[in-house]
Amino acid sequence: MGVRVLAVLNQKGGVGKTTTAINLACSLARNNSKVLLVDLDPQSNATIGLGVAPADVKRGLFELLTRETIRTRHILRETMDPNLFLLAATPNLARVESDLWGRVGREMILREKLHPLLEGFQFAVLDCPPSMGLLSLNAITSATELIIPVQTQFFAVKGLSQLINTLATVKKKLGHAVPFRGLATLHDPGARLNRMILEDIRVFFKNRFFQTVINWDIRLAEAAGLGQPILHCFPDSQACQEYQQLALELMGQHAWSV
Repeated sequence: MGVRVLAVLNQKGGVGKTTTAINLACSLARNNSKVLLVDLDPQSNATIGLGVAPADVKRGLFELLTRETIRTRHILRETMDPNLFLLAATPNLARVESDLWGRVGREMILREKLHPLLEGFQFAVLDCPPSMGLLSLNAITSATELIIPVQTQFFAVKGLSQLINTLATVKKKLGHAVPFRGLATLHDPGARLNRMILEDIRVFFKNRFFQTVINWDIRLAEAAGLGQPILHCFPDSQACQEYQQLALELMGQHAWSV
């Protein structure tokens, strides 16, 4: 089986997207998979979450997308986990849309540039920005599978239909169909409303939904503040166990069908 490229995407912010990308990537790496985490967000939160300052990044995703000569694996950064590598983001990514304006096939440039870097990897995890612009479209066309984190709070389902329609448009216009699954995040199991919304989300996704639920845990925010995955700094926490369970659930599945 080839590399599984997992895009973690939701145009709504504050749903645990970057937290999921970092901690899922780390958990997959701890299960003896070689993993590349790709930060596509100009805010660089996934980069910072692995302890890398964007100001220290001389060659990252922006250079890969915009410079023809950047094709080397030296662009990938090692992390504190020997199986986990980072393709870092900088605020320069905010210029990608204008820099690539008019370029033929610009919606698929990431797939073209990323593929040669993935030899020997089992997984790539793409952390997408909270918008449906060029970077997110590139993530969709590069992905073999899409993970949609959804917070179990009011308005959680709002916008999901629009996202599913976008995937249908990408399939129709760009010829790339990507299967997806929903993931419940930041869940408060003690709140009756949250439990009701969780059931609504399950109904929306039907069988395209992870059994693992990521519950709210203050240690997730503390780990982000420390610039580390939760597995490194709070290995006994509930959220750490849940992300490891999510990794095992994902690894136990074959690549999804559309």
